[in-house]
Amino acid sequence: MARLQFYFQDETQPQLREVILTTRSGIRNRSVRGKTAGTEHEAGTFQWTAAVKGLCLLALRTLEKVGGVRGEAGSAAAALDYALSKPPLWMQELFGSDRQGHPLAARYFLRTNPERKRPGPVSICFHPSQVSADDIEVYVDERKLSCEESAKLGDTLESNFRALKPLLPSHFSTEQRTISSSGLERNFQDVLRDSLRARNIFLEVS
Repeated sequence: MARLQFYFQDETQPQLREVILTTRSGIRNRSVRGKTAGTEHEAGTFQWTAAVKGLCLLALRTLEKVGGVRGEAGSAAAALDYALSKPPLWMQELFGSDRQGHPLAARYFLRTNPERKRPGPVSICFHPSQVSADDIEVYVDERKLSCEESAKLGDTLESNFRALKPLLPSHFSTEQRTISSSGLERNFQDVLRDSLRARNIFLEVS
């Protein structure tokens, strides 16, 4: 079985700073947070993205023995699902690649409704032949957490994730993002404005 160790900082606003995967063959893959590894030149890197949060939440829920994570579009589970479908560099560095360069990350997970090709949420858990609750360790400020503490950390992480809302520029008025209810009862006649303002494409419904 593989072994996963997660190192967080700040229990009230938890953020991952380091993660280590030790494969069953003893290979140790270590990744640190940042765009570059800096002095940790032998380590991989990751940024605090939604997919990384999804991986952390999955580990915490696995320790809690609730099975895994699930969610619709915009959830941490959906972000992790997307990363598993098209593994980014951080995921390849952490989970490795085969001799042909193919990412191995998907071998560590089981997914139901991957990429949400059917209506409903995606569900993700660790593959039981690869990672179990006994193979996961979670630390906050170098202190190893108990299963109960890990569950609380998972609640905090999930709550913080849900609290995040996209920021709208000040000139993006309510009227510009309101769709009339009558539009739901007729064929939409949308007009696409070709201007790009602050990297937001505005869609108006007459």
